[in-house]
Amino acid sequence: ELYATQCATCHSERLHEREKSRIRTLADLRAEVTRWSRETKQRFSAEDIEDVVRYLDLSHYRLKK
Repeated sequence: ELYATQCATCHSERLHEREKSRIRTLADLRAEVTRWSRETKQRFSAEDIEDVVRYLDLSHYRLKK
């Protein structure tokens, strides 16, 4: 899975459980995944970004659709 191989190497999943998370919507989550893919110089496709967003939403955020 992309998250495990590319994202979790720099931080633990506890990052997503913060009380003061800036993530409030799927758009916020998508923007954050996109931003960090660029910051870390990852070459994520649009499909890769959506896969990570979907994984994080299901596993941590549970945002309203």
